[in-house]
Amino acid sequence: MTLGEASMIQLIMLYHQQVSDYSAQLASCLSATPLTSEQEQQIVRLAHQLRGESLSMGADQLAGLAKQLELLAKTQRTTSRQLDEAFSALRLAAAHTHSALERWCRDHLSS
Repeated sequence: MTLGEASMIQLIMLYHQQVSDYSAQLASCLSATPLTSEQEQQIVRLAHQLRGESLSMGADQLAGLAKQLELLAKTQRTTSRQLDEAFSALRLAAAHTHSALERWCRDHLSS
């Protein structure tokens, strides 16, 4: 059984909303300096969830960057600059992924 067009569009829209939510929460956590241990744990959790969602959608590059952010947040000697750079790369990949999914919808779905 395959997903119908409406279901596929819904899935892509849901994924985009989740990526936006995770990004906003990550930005909020990363804006604090220095990070508390709770914020570090939140970054690890959010990055891990984003990685899983991205893998399920085939967004491998975004998943890899989420994993990198997750690992950096677990590392004791990571600087806020390293975290910010990893998050910037992740946000750029998220934007590219969203554009690619929109293009795919235009090219493959009739509605």
